[in-house]
Amino acid sequence: MQTSPQIQLINYSRENYTELQTDSTEEIVNSLNQNGGLVHWVNIQTLDRHVVKAAEKIFKFHQLTTEDILNTNHLPKLDVFEDHCFLIMKIFTYSEGKKRFDYEHVGVLLFEDSLLLLQEYPGDIFDTVRLKIKEGSGSIRKGKSDYLFYVLIDTLVDHYLEIMEEMRERAERMENSLLEGEDSVTLNEIIKMKRQMNRMRKFTFPLITEVKKIKTEPPSFFDKSTLTYMEDVFDHLYLLNTNFEYLRERLMDLINLYHYKLSENTNQVMKVLTVVSTIFIPITFVAGLYGMNFQDMPELGWKYGYPAAMGVMAAIAGGMIYYMRRKGWM
Repeated sequence: MQTSPQIQLINYSRENYTELQTDSTEEIVNSLNQNGGLVHWVNIQTLDRHVVKAAEKIFKFHQLTTEDILNTNHLPKLDVFEDHCFLIMKIFTYSEGKKRFDYEHVGVLLFEDSLLLLQEYPGDIFDTVRLKIKEGSGSIRKGKSDYLFYVLIDTLVDHYLEIMEEMRERAERMENSLLEGEDSVTLNEIIKMKRQMNRMRKFTFPLITEVKKIKTEPPSFFDKSTLTYMEDVFDHLYLLNTNFEYLRERLMDLINLYHYKLSENTNQVMKVLTVVSTIFIPITFVAGLYGMNFQDMPELGWKYGYPAAMGVMAAIAGGMIYYMRRKGWM
């Protein structure tokens, strides 16, 4: 079975565009050697150690950066150096079959005229960005590599907001189901969603402080106009954090509502059992009284004794039911 190429090379400017799919790291060198004011986007869709080490030699970044790229459990971080900056982030995707969120480890290295994107798996959320570059729509081909860096981060944060909106809608559907008395929502489902949210927050919340480093200590080649665009990313990150807090409170309310509905159902069952027990207590007393079979019990020899006993028990039961209904207990 033939596998897809692991490396995608996109070179572009206002007037020019080239794209190459390859498995050879030597093609990266050839791509970077192209002149003419081109921006070079190198997308490596694997975290194979040999491929990442080859990229390290080509782009001349530190070996500690390589270790951070290969550590798929690393939290988001941003390191700013004199000639480049390095960002670690996560891409979340929702699996319908598994009913959970999977995350992908991604590293981004930004240089003056090039951008290196390293991904854990092929395929991502940046296809719309690639299409805009290819078609020349939007402003990406008018900007430099720093603007591409902004577009990728902005796309990622917008993707986070879309996921948060999906989770909010799921929480709302759960709440409506609980209020309508449906049994389709379980406590395990709510807790599972809460864990997913906490996991996502773990890998997104650090971005607020890390991405802010671009504003406080931008690389020398970072354009001031791009910094203005980055303000929009900061605003979306704060909005994302606000949505996390809102969803966390919503899920806690859902857990409380679930326990309340469960307690309400239990109380209803106990109420029915109590009413039944209360009705049968005096009936059981009458049945037990005449079941003692003493010799000196005149009613036992009376031909109307049985229907009379049944009538008394029915009258007691009917009277208690009437009394409970009057009191609103039934």
